[in-house]
Amino acid sequence: MPAGEPRSRIHLGRHRHFIEYYKVSAAYGWKGKNKLNYALGATLLIEGDAEIDQTSQGVRAAGEFDTNYILFAGGTVRYTF
Repeated sequence: MPAGEPRSRIHLGRHRHFIEYYKVSAAYGWKGKNKLNYALGATLLIEGDAEIDQTSQGVRAAGEFDTNYILFAGGTVRYTF
């Protein structure tokens, strides 16, 4: 990534195209009963429009796609000895 570029932009090579994205994350943890602890977390990634033109195993996929939303969610249960 060129110096001075904001972190929310990804450089895509010699054509100097950029994808702008936003990321929001949250997590919460709490103590349970009987030596158990719990945690839940999620990250929402919002990416701008994407132009795709690639060929894989002789099959070409090309087009322009609308804004993409990706949600990562997870949880943890921990038992303390």
